[in-house]
Amino acid sequence: MRRGFTLIELMIVVVIIGIISAIAIPKFGDIKTDSQKSSCRSNMRNLASGMNIYFAERNVYPRRISELDSVMPNASEMRCPSASKSVSGSAGKYYVYGIVYSWWGVTYSYYYSVCFYAFPEHGYIWNGVPSWVRGWTPE
Repeated sequence: MRRGFTLIELMIVVVIIGIISAIAIPKFGDIKTDSQKSSCRSNMRNLASGMNIYFAERNVYPRRISELDSVMPNASEMRCPSASKSVSGSAGKYYVYGIVYSWWGVTYSYYYSVCFYAFPEHGYIWNGVPSWVRGWTPE
């Protein structure tokens, strides 16, 4: 009686490993992309919170992200992690803008922060409500 594996058995194992690899490897790339997108959106939520703090202190929203540095250290240096390998200095830079206005005696305020220079697909936050619509840009 011979001990060992036949060629057919070995080929079946190789095919099974190939199928598993073909399914698993693309999923690892998706996980990295999803984690970068989640991190980007987390940064946008933090910037939106900073805008609320700024508004609470000054009764006006910041017009530029650099104004947030007074309530959030290094807010203007935050970048979307998806743009970390980009050569552009503005890639992944967040854009924030806020305004308070009155119309017929009613005061309205809105703000948004968005990672749009390089990766608009990460969405935006408008008036405190996140909207993760792909491809939206404020320009």
